Amino acid sequence: MRSPAPGGNRAAEADAKLKQLYDAVESGIADLADPMLKDRIAALKAIRDQARADTERGEDALDRLGPSITPQDVC
Repeated sequence: MRSPAPGGNRAAEADAKLKQLYDAVESGIADLADPMLKDRIAALKAIRDQARADTERGEDALDRLGPSITPQDVC
């Protein structure tokens, strides 16, 4: 089993921050019309999406490599 990819961790962190911002907007604490808030949301979405893409590329690369131990290595 593979260990979690760092990109997955970045994506989860960005998702958590986005959730906090959305919760703040829903509760009236933050104003969605605020340009700085819009910029922050856009930046977090970009980080999340890039992290997910990085993770997927890394997993695809590992899949293409195949197993690192072959039966000949064991004998």
